[in-house]
Amino acid sequence: LVNLVHYDDAAGACRAALKAGPGVVPRRTFLVSDGSVTTRRGICESARKHPRYAGLAMPAFRGPADGPRGKVYDGSQSNAALGWTPTYASFDAFMIESAKEEQLSDE
Repeated sequence: LVNLVHYDDAAGACRAALKAGPGVVPRRTFLVSDGSVTTRRGICESARKHPRYAGLAMPAFRGPADGPRGKVYDGSQSNAALGWTPTYASFDAFMIESAKEEQLSDE
């Protein structure tokens, strides 16, 4: 299992930390994410919702399906302290939105 955050969202969290200033962020580490835990298989399934990747075969994943948990964390405290929320609620939401935007640009 992994948590993800889009590059633009990560940049937005950095901007929020700079804007919040030293009253909120003195010597603190903020861990932000979209809040939606997924798997490597889930990443591939989401990517295949985009026309660019839809025709690609699902890769073979080795190891037990219930393997190590990976990087799972709750960034809600960081998000609240910074007054920040990600644009994309999940990688899946990003891929769906990206597919819609690409279809509109093709028209």
